[in-house]
Amino acid sequence: MATIHLGVGQVAASLALVGVAALVSVWQQADLEGDIVVATVRSFIQLTAIGYVIKVIFEQNNLAFVAALLAVMVLFGALTARHRARRVPHAFWPLLLALALAGASTLLLVVALGVFKPQARYRVRRRSRPRWPSARPQARRSARS
Repeated sequence: MATIHLGVGQVAASLALVGVAALVSVWQQADLEGDIVVATVRSFIQLTAIGYVIKVIFEQNNLAFVAALLAVMVLFGALTARHRARRVPHAFWPLLLALALAGASTLLLVVALGVFKPQARYRVRRRSRPRWPSARPQARRSARS
């Protein structure tokens, strides 16, 4: 699995942008500096944790785990959006459907356009002999008796 390494400079640049947002908040007297700091620390913790979870899921090489991860992401996205749109009645199901369709169409385009090549990791082989006896040989045996 490829690993992305961030240098200190890249982290500093992203934190500088957060600092710019805090300075704009002070300049505009928006009183959001505390929220910005909390959001920055919270996002660092959440992204680190989900990175480890995703790494474990991808190491399993199981499509069911990846599908479950995508379903959970869509579900939490819909719950978060519903929480932010409290005044919109019955918003959950349309949000869930919209996020699911957006995610599915994005994945389809990424694969169709060749951004990521779908690669088979397993080869399904047919067994040399059937697991259960077929009906035809049984019919022959019963005809001989």
